[in-house]
Amino acid sequence: MKRSFIFTIIALLAVSTVLGAVYQVRCTPSEDIQAYISSFVSSIANGVNHKNIFLNSLRDGLLTCAVIFVCGFVRFGFLISLFTAARRCFVAGFTSAAFICSFKAKGILAAAAIELPFMLSLVPLAALCCASFMLSVDKEKRGFDSVRPYVLLTIGAMSVFAGAALCEGYAVTSLVEFILK
Repeated sequence: MKRSFIFTIIALLAVSTVLGAVYQVRCTPSEDIQAYISSFVSSIANGVNHKNIFLNSLRDGLLTCAVIFVCGFVRFGFLISLFTAARRCFVAGFTSAAFICSFKAKGILAAAAIELPFMLSLVPLAALCCASFMLSVDKEKRGFDSVRPYVLLTIGAMSVFAGAALCEGYAVTSLVEFILK
């Protein structure tokens, strides 16, 4: 039964990433996205507040972990935790496709740089979502023996999300600026 949960989560994350990319390519007006990305790149070239980017990314990552954690204790919380993880993957796919469509070859490198923090946090996101899914569905597993590892997993995932936020706030902006010059 656990393998089916893991397969379901991984499949959902992969499908939502692909759907994000397809949605960007098929359904979004490219001029609007290109204008937004161009303004983003020009703001990076003019200097950005690395601390604000770090804090926003940290807040988003910790909020994601907290929502998934709480959903593990609610009977139908697995739906919200799946949606939360799928949303992150959808946005990652959309963003990658937008950079690739806007900057072609350089966009591939920029997308790889931008998605580095997401890739760092993908395994803990999937693991936390799987644990939340299993805990939410199986009422008998809600004892102390199951909750303690779940709390430790959440703390570990939050630590990785904090590291990914540091990467996003300081390394990614510099790397994207260098790539798109």
